[in-house]
Amino acid sequence: MDNLLAQKVAKPMVINTRPVERAAPLTQCLQAAGFEVIDMPMLALQVRAITATDVDIMRAWLAGEYQALVIVSPTAAAAGLALWQSLVAQPKHNKANENLALASSRSSQDSDMVSSTASSLRAYDSSNTEVNLDISNSQLSQLTAPSELIAVGTATAEVLQQAHLAINSYQVRQPTIANNEGMLAMPEIDGLRAGDKLLVWRGLGGRRLLVDTLQARGVTIDSIAWYQRTIPNEAAANYLHWWQQHSLSQPAKPLLPVSAEYSPRTIVIISSGSAFENWQQVVSQAQLSSPDLAINSAKQLNSDLPKLTDFIYVVLGVRLAAMLAEQQLDYLQVEDLLPATIVAAIQHAD
Repeated sequence: MDNLLAQKVAKPMVINTRPVERAAPLTQCLQAAGFEVIDMPMLALQVRAITATDVDIMRAWLAGEYQALVIVSPTAAAAGLALWQSLVAQPKHNKANENLALASSRSSQDSDMVSSTASSLRAYDSSNTEVNLDISNSQLSQLTAPSELIAVGTATAEVLQQAHLAINSYQVRQPTIANNEGMLAMPEIDGLRAGDKLLVWRGLGGRRLLVDTLQARGVTIDSIAWYQRTIPNEAAANYLHWWQQHSLSQPAKPLLPVSAEYSPRTIVIISSGSAFENWQQVVSQAQLSSPDLAINSAKQLNSDLPKLTDFIYVVLGVRLAAMLAEQQLDYLQVEDLLPATIVAAIQHAD
């Protein structure tokens, strides 16, 4: 009986699906709280080329044509700061800058796009001549924001705050809740009306509620997509490898009533609709490929791959929660992605 009780109170395993660039703080916080954590990214960030239209939009923002700038991620903040500095530092390079293209550095250190303001970014003009986008804090201190700056999330705000911008009357503001609903409630956003203009630095896709709501008011919204989200090439293989190792490590189930719970269900952290769609794809594909798994036949009872309903999910915001509720999945809803918030949600659910 004591052994069964110990199994009941065991901490659940946690799968962290956040992109590699953003996973570490959460993983470390969960591990410090005593959880076993598996890093299994469901999103990879790929830098996108800057177009002449993007440069024109940035110049219009610098000229004061927008009432506010919304920055949705640390990656967008780093990339935006790089081009901002380039345009301010090279105002006479008009034609050359119109065809800037961002590309990742080949260095392994450059894979982390937010480890510094722009350490992983290079820009090239139409003749493939590299344009310097290296940014020092002393250079960044010369930048003056021409509009309100709104950072979605603490990590995004920290990228801007560490840059020591000369913001004058403008400060880096954050919504109380780091999602679309939280932004719409901000005075800087709620006060926008027909004829006003909003600029968004983002990844490709997303933020439809914010865009649709403001456009319905007659607000013009322009955006620059600095990167796009893709499913990592190794996502499916990592999932199969995790389950193979996990199933082999599990003891045979005791012959006790089905209603008795012997180990908590694995918790999966999902931060966006795109991440959840990729997770669904990986789980579904695994079901089809499971016969190919080389699992010891003595453990076959433990090798059946789980279904979506076999997990508990930690999800960000109302819309993502509704998506999971529609599929009758069990979830814990959080309003921000701070590691402490997620750890507290998991602990309170035990």
